[in-house]
Order: sequence, then C-alpha cells, then structure tokens
Amino acid sequence: MTNANLLFNSNFFFFFKKKSTKPQAAKNILAEKGMTEALGKKLVVSILAGVTINRLKEWVSSSTRIIRAMPNTPCMVMYFDFFF
Repeated sequence: MTNANLLFNSNFFFFFKKKSTKPQAAKNILAEKGMTEALGKKLVVSILAGVTINRLKEWVSSSTRIIRAMPNTPCMVMYFDFFF
C-alpha cells in the first residue's frame, strides 16, 4: 500500500521527521505518485523543522490546508496545547 492510498481514507496528515531525516525528504514524499490528489482538501499538520508553511504550499495543491506546530519546548515541559 502506498502513502497516497493511505491518505485517501484519512482526514488529516501528520507530517514529522525522524532525527536523521533531511527536510528535503518531505518534498520527495509529497511528490510521490498520487499524493497531490490524495491530499486534496486534507489538513496537513507539520512539525518539520526547517520546512516553512510557504515551502509546503509549493509542494501540495492549493486546496490542501497546512498548519505548523513546533512542539520542542512543550515536549520538554510535558504540556502541549494545539489549536487551529
């Protein structure tokens, strides 16, 4: 099953990276076959360091909604509220 197949049946996409993953990998994932259509009007939640909302907007369709969260400090204090 591909990433795009999984996204067709979801409401949002939580995008994060492992410590060793480069931000450029996000572009490669979003460029996979079918991802533009699969993301359609979905919500993308990004915690990718170094990848701005504007950059993500370049990689997805205009109907995809994007929000960005930076949880580093909240994770250190074990408290995190997230609103959009």
